[in-house]
Amino acid sequence: MTAVTGWTHDFDSARLTDEYPIGLHRSPEGFKSLESFSLRVGGRTYPLERELRERIRPDRVNTVLIAPRSKLLINVLPA
Repeated sequence: MTAVTGWTHDFDSARLTDEYPIGLHRSPEGFKSLESFSLRVGGRTYPLERELRERIRPDRVNTVLIAPRSKLLINVLPA
């Protein structure tokens, strides 16, 4: 398991970049699609489930736990 701690920037619906250690992105609701969230950490993007989305605090320091070499986001903790 890998832990990444850092400032979490809320990109809203803008394009995600690696400018911040942790980036939060919202894909707006569209025709035949629901609103969804993703988290960019360490150069990889992970889908963010509602339970974890409620834990993360944008524009603050958070810790993200990820499984190495996978697309599995384990936990999000406000630091």
